[in-house]
Amino acid sequence: MASRSRGESKLRRIAGFSVLLCIGGCWFACATGSGGPPITVEERTAFDRAAAAERSDPELAKREFESFVDRWPGSSLAAAAGMRLGMLEFDRDQRDQALTWFLYVVREFPRSEYAEEARVRAATLYYAQGDSEAAAALMSRARFSQMTSDQRRAALRVMVSIAKNDVAALRWLSRLRAEEIEEDRVILVDSEIDRTVRRLPSDELVSAADQIGNAVPAARILLVAAERALDQGDLERAEELMDRAARLPLASVYAPRLVGVTERLRLSSAHPGQFDSLPGLDEVPPPDTEGASGTLGVVLPLTGPYASFGQKSLQGVQLAARLFDEVGELGSDERFRIEPQFEGEEDLPSVELGPDGMLERPGKRTEAEPAVREGIRLLIRDSQGRPELAAAAVQELAAHEDVSAIVGPLVRSACEAAAAEAESLGIPLVTLSSREEVASERIQVFRVRTRPSEEVKALVNHAIEDLGAQTFAILYPDDAYGKGLRDLFWEAVEQRGGVIVGSVEYPPDSVDFAGSIRRLVGFELLTPGDREAIDAREEALMAARRLPPEEAVEARAEARAMTGPGEEPLPPIVDFDALFIPESHDKVVLIAPQLAFHEAAGMRLLGPSGWHHPDLLKDGPEYIRGARIAAQFFAASPHGVVEDFSRRYQGTFHEVPDAFAAHAFDATNLVLVQLADGRSSRPDVRGGLLGTALYPGVSGVLSIGSDGNARRRPFLLSVRRKGFIEVD
Repeated sequence: MASRSRGESKLRRIAGFSVLLCIGGCWFACATGSGGPPITVEERTAFDRAAAAERSDPELAKREFESFVDRWPGSSLAAAAGMRLGMLEFDRDQRDQALTWFLYVVREFPRSEYAEEARVRAATLYYAQGDSEAAAALMSRARFSQMTSDQRRAALRVMVSIAKNDVAALRWLSRLRAEEIEEDRVILVDSEIDRTVRRLPSDELVSAADQIGNAVPAARILLVAAERALDQGDLERAEELMDRAARLPLASVYAPRLVGVTERLRLSSAHPGQFDSLPGLDEVPPPDTEGASGTLGVVLPLTGPYASFGQKSLQGVQLAARLFDEVGELGSDERFRIEPQFEGEEDLPSVELGPDGMLERPGKRTEAEPAVREGIRLLIRDSQGRPELAAAAVQELAAHEDVSAIVGPLVRSACEAAAAEAESLGIPLVTLSSREEVASERIQVFRVRTRPSEEVKALVNHAIEDLGAQTFAILYPDDAYGKGLRDLFWEAVEQRGGVIVGSVEYPPDSVDFAGSIRRLVGFELLTPGDREAIDAREEALMAARRLPPEEAVEARAEARAMTGPGEEPLPPIVDFDALFIPESHDKVVLIAPQLAFHEAAGMRLLGPSGWHHPDLLKDGPEYIRGARIAAQFFAASPHGVVEDFSRRYQGTFHEVPDAFAAHAFDATNLVLVQLADGRSSRPDVRGGLLGTALYPGVSGVLSIGSDGNARRRPFLLSVRRKGFIEVD
């Protein structure tokens, strides 16, 4: 992840530098001489003739400037001519020749008014060619005090790019931020600072802050260090870092984060050890959205292939906005049906709520006022799951000055398109995406769904602390999903001092898992002597079937106790306390009986949220009884906020809420909390979201990380014969 982000950042910088080099007007002054010998009339005439030809005939201008440099190499205008030649070559995409002329100006006219401009341009070209060392050597003699503001910003941008490490890059980013004047450019620098800080190992954070001193972003770096100390349970270190951060200047957008980390530290001190995993829902007060007033945009797939998920999410949004508390219960789901957009209409699909809180037919957009309850107004747009419509919806909603934030979209490609648009327009977007990357590279984008790493960590903590497991095995599909969760689980086990004793893959499209299971329990390691002993054991077990019941039990026990040569135990060898299977419920119902058939028994089964489905219990629930699974939402949870949500949802929509509705409900309430606290402007809402800590969502307690992704405590369920029960 970090290396890929680094590579993408480099490509973006190179592209940006190409634009910078193309902009000659903002830097290049008229040729007025360089403080050398007086300019003769002949020199001035020749230079002006070349300059006049630049736009109409660049080739002629190039020849004229080259002739000028050859004829008057010591002229006060020669430096200007060299700069013009460099720019002409760059415009012709002749980068090597452009570099030669910029270096000529630096070398021959080091004190001219063009020297620093030429130096930065030459360093930029070196960097674009991949020669960072040459760029660094050239910039080591840069005279920042002799540069204009534009030149300093460009030079600092080069220094960030050629920095040998992230700590050095942060030093230059700090100086660049101080030079920026326009707010949107400050935001971009802050975004790059955030990305760079996230890449830094924990042991380098404090050193980076020390090198920056009292300037921004030293406090921001110390805040991240404090958060990581909290993650590791080092409260004393976290408190020390927070004290330092509080005494330093902090960009206003991060002020709520300081408050959030301070609150987290306070709660950590009150509940030692609770923040290895976030506290339970009963340990934090319910959210308060009373008095919230404002307008929210909503972008969801309300028609098309993902409409069912979009409708569930929309109902969660509506419930959070309390649109039906005064209207009354809905009489039928039909009142929420969204018809397809009229064929031939060019306008973006638009969904407005009528005065009774019901969805109206989405035709051409009108100015009809959506439903308002206690000052909350929703502007709902149908993305159809299509990225171009999601981006257009964000653009249209952002044009409404009273829209404080947008909730959605849901589908991966639509989320990415909407996130890019929201970032460019500067409007907070709280997405319902499952992809962490959609938020991690952007400062306006947030994500509330549970991370796979959090599901895995919760399972491992529970298995070790509550079930006493110490040894683990993994049976996983050989695809990106399976291998990703395998790695996360392995890391979590080792961090808690457990041991992975087996890890076996199977093809993703398998329905027969016998080969993989036999490998997992030791059959692949058989010697010829082992095979003979197993054959003898199988014969003894077959013979036991012909005996009377009491004798058969004793015979089977003796057969299973048989050992191989050297008194070694025979497969199946289940030398692990728990088995993690990162799969969906439909595959687990095939795998579990085959585990039993191959006598791989006696261990606890562990599964991610993909197991949480009613169909898991339809066939052979005895094979998975007692399994522990992580869940993104559990409608039957006894926690107060979940009970209230489930009761209101079922009373309004006449169905049990699912994770889509729960996540949308939480995303909406996160914004409403900001509005209730008086944060109505987009920067204030963004800052408030960034400062969210220990928020009691119905899908679990969450805190928003510095990368915009929520840290969330998932539900832990145990599988019973007739259903699931919460065990956390």
